[in-house]
Amino acid sequence: MDSVSELDVQAQESIVSVTDSPAIFISQVVTDDFDGDSKGGSKMVAKRSWRSEYGEVFTEIFETAFTNDAALTACERAELPWRTVDYMIKSLIRGKDHKYAVSRTDGFPSWVAVRIE
Repeated sequence: MDSVSELDVQAQESIVSVTDSPAIFISQVVTDDFDGDSKGGSKMVAKRSWRSEYGEVFTEIFETAFTNDAALTACERAELPWRTVDYMIKSLIRGKDHKYAVSRTDGFPSWVAVRIE
């Protein structure tokens, strides 16, 4: 297993391959000042890595601040991570008309997006 991100995401060698559309790993990272009562901050980090046909590994990282504003309704707060994930995928693919399947990977907010079309 090779680590393909600093977000502790592990992937088999076959996943990090020569491809135009590598999987995108997205995670919510809590900052040092977060106190558990929605005070302090966190950020969403999207990362994808791929190996060129010559064996070079390229990595793209995109980060954005993530605040769970207390003024939001419960429904809006529940949708916020998914909207942020959607925004980050669109930013990484730079407006291309690709479709991605997105799956949440564990209890703490973390997602994997794989191109399906």
